[in-house]
Amino acid sequence: MITRVAPPLAPDEAARRAARGADPIWISSPGANDDRGPGGHGGTDVGILFDAVASDPSTIVNGESLEGLDRAWTGARRAWSATGTAPGVEVPIGVGWLSYDLARQWIPLRKQLRDEGDWPPIEFRFFDAIWMRDVGHSTARIVACNDAAADRLLATLERASPGLAPPRLGPLNDSSDAPEPRAAHATAVARIKEYLLAGDAYQVNLARRLTATIGDGDPVWMGAALRSRAPAPHAVWMGSRSRAAGPIDRCIVGNSPERF
Repeated sequence: MITRVAPPLAPDEAARRAARGADPIWISSPGANDDRGPGGHGGTDVGILFDAVASDPSTIVNGESLEGLDRAWTGARRAWSATGTAPGVEVPIGVGWLSYDLARQWIPLRKQLRDEGDWPPIEFRFFDAIWMRDVGHSTARIVACNDAAADRLLATLERASPGLAPPRLGPLNDSSDAPEPRAAHATAVARIKEYLLAGDAYQVNLARRLTATIGDGDPVWMGAALRSRAPAPHAVWMGSRSRAAGPIDRCIVGNSPERF
């Protein structure tokens, strides 16, 4: 692993500049501490320690194969260790998600309808260079597995972003088929309370899907707004393109206080 001095950009600006590349990411992290909260269980981290930004991953794993993810992770660690210094656990060389639906590989549950967004159960992006800036510090750095990778990311971050305005949003709609979506949601909450009282469940994540049309504009706008108004120690923005030469038009945005 090598380390270079990098432009001390605001994290959202670094993400905007990285968004020129393929499959960019921006994460906020409390670092590699082991704050488990009262009782020694997975607790809530107290704040953001650093931000990390990257683009143009060397490897992307998507689909349903945990074995493929394990091979990619092993290969990435090997590449990063080739200079003789392995990256610490705080260096996010891979960023992605594991869907709850992966549990269906081991638990006999009824067939789940494919998500209309067509997001795969697994997607991880492995990078060979990452921009990192500690919160409250006036400096930033690029950590990379080789000089060429560091040069590429540095060249991307030294170019100013286009300065796009936030996109215009259309009306927010509930995508449920229920004739009265709010009433259906309230009914589901009442049913969950019955499960909890009966001891049939101890936790239920009830999701409600809302949709809106989004025009062209700043691809990082939602991640930047959450960071400004509701900063969370486990936040992520991941962008992608439906057309190779097109704009960032697909994003995953997460904003969690918890370490899972």
